[in-house]
Amino acid sequence: MKPPPGMKMTDAQWGLYLDLWNKAARAQGWPVSSRAHRLAVHREVFGREVSAKEIDRKAGFDAIKAKFLELAGSVDGAIEAEHPEIGEARRWRVVIGESIAALALYTEDADGYVSALVRDMFGRFDAWEDLGIEERYPGGDSETELVMKTLAARVDGLRRQAGDTVAEMRRKAKKLARVRREELVPW
Repeated sequence: MKPPPGMKMTDAQWGLYLDLWNKAARAQGWPVSSRAHRLAVHREVFGREVSAKEIDRKAGFDAIKAKFLELAGSVDGAIEAEHPEIGEARRWRVVIGESIAALALYTEDADGYVSALVRDMFGRFDAWEDLGIEERYPGGDSETELVMKTLAARVDGLRRQAGDTVAEMRRKAKKLARVRREELVPW
């Protein structure tokens, strides 16, 4: 569903927002069309009255999504409503995944490269997906955030060495990811 003009959320986020609001309102016994109830939830989440158009596509969307899930009876939503760092870590992991896809353009073994990076940074053999979000290092970053930033800097350096623009790198990485998916699932 297309969001109204001026909306900061993506099309997919807008559709999910509406779906989750419907579930939350029904679970609470509110009319789905009740703007007053919806804005009261926004006020609870953001500390002031915020229209749906003002909700950004990152932390703001994560916060309202978690609250709607909580109101709908979701345990995961309730946990995330109390711990917004969970949504932040999810976004960092998406960036890491994108960086690994780009890294595959410039190295033979992108996964091995990232494993070695994690081992060198933290002295253990954890998969990057299992890195912590709680512990903070000097500068205030978590393990996941440190890997994201380090990997992004390394990919940027390799991209520059190859003479690619950011747009060229992204286009090539998407094409490579598509080819790899087709190799795994040939039909």
